[in-house]
Amino acid sequence: MNGDDIYRIKTIHHDGRRCPILMQNENGPCPLLAISNVLLLQQKIHIHPDLAYINFRQLIQMVGNYLVEFNPPHPNPEMQANQQQQIADSLAVLPKLGRGLDVNIRFQKITDFEYTDELSVMDMLGINLVHGWLCDPQDTKTAAVIKDLSYNQLICELVELDHVANTSQKPAAQKPAEEAAAWAKLPSVVSWNTRGVNPSLPPAPSSEPAASAPPPSENEELLDKMRKAQVVEAFLNENASQLTYYGLAQLFANVGERELCVFFRNNHFCTMTKRDKELYLLATDVGFYDQPDIVWEKLVDITNDNAFCDGNFRVYHPSSSGRRQHQPPAKGGGGAGITVDHLSQALSQVAAVPGNVASAMGSALETMGGGSKGPGGAAAG
Repeated sequence: MNGDDIYRIKTIHHDGRRCPILMQNENGPCPLLAISNVLLLQQKIHIHPDLAYINFRQLIQMVGNYLVEFNPPHPNPEMQANQQQQIADSLAVLPKLGRGLDVNIRFQKITDFEYTDELSVMDMLGINLVHGWLCDPQDTKTAAVIKDLSYNQLICELVELDHVANTSQKPAAQKPAEEAAAWAKLPSVVSWNTRGVNPSLPPAPSSEPAASAPPPSENEELLDKMRKAQVVEAFLNENASQLTYYGLAQLFANVGERELCVFFRNNHFCTMTKRDKELYLLATDVGFYDQPDIVWEKLVDITNDNAFCDGNFRVYHPSSSGRRQHQPPAKGGGGAGITVDHLSQALSQVAAVPGNVASAMGSALETMGGGSKGPGGAAAG
């Protein structure tokens, strides 16, 4: 990401005060945006009220500065050395969060993610990352197959089984090109270019030449794997939105009242909170910039049939609001009366960042090329 990329600032009413939040830029709901909005709503970082925009460099410097403040030196010298290394690693990773974040989920708990250096930034900032793509334990057939496997592990098993099933049915020279398996087309954490057929039982014998049959024990093992693969593929297909009813129930049960966290779904990261036992997602699409009464999206269903709310979590009714409809911003993204000179003056008001933080992240910005890739090559962000 270019260090001069900017985020537009919207002022909302939150807990009886005016609070700035950041709107999405061309990279959409990325991890850095969600993290920064959590810290802004918590008043852990601050933006001058006169600012209309903030650029990428200034944002990561603000977040990096807070990360250092949030992790004071440990009294134990050995622990302190390890802590300082973790801080340095997190500061180096921070610029990558403007585009994406490597995630590999498991399907048992809302906080079940495979550990990566990028995810450690969340821990260093004291922010929970949650998801709702969970397997219902009452679905014993599916739960017995998925167990504590990660998404990547499930996909690898399907890929391997497709290959075994295909080669066991016909000689390679006689195999026609097949359609990609349904799970290979899913909008998910991983992007696969594998071509194969959906796992299925071997067809009845035909007059065509066939590969030599495996021993009975191997054949039974293959059939068992194929039946499990069908269960996995059904789960991935039926829950391609990456949120299940059981997962939604677990979010309601486990996200703390008034907690601010980051919610992962459909490869996007959103700021989430819980108020009066209801879940809300911060509405950061730039299309809502001129809609002061649209601040939160109430999460009530897995089908995105949700309601928008204002800063006080009251449902927004456009027919009775009396407010003008949103109009696209002028070319260049500026608001009414905002010029390049205004922007330059506003950005110059951002407080100077301590030298040690700016230095620690400077080299990462200069050497960073492109966005962070999700496992298998897809950017999650």
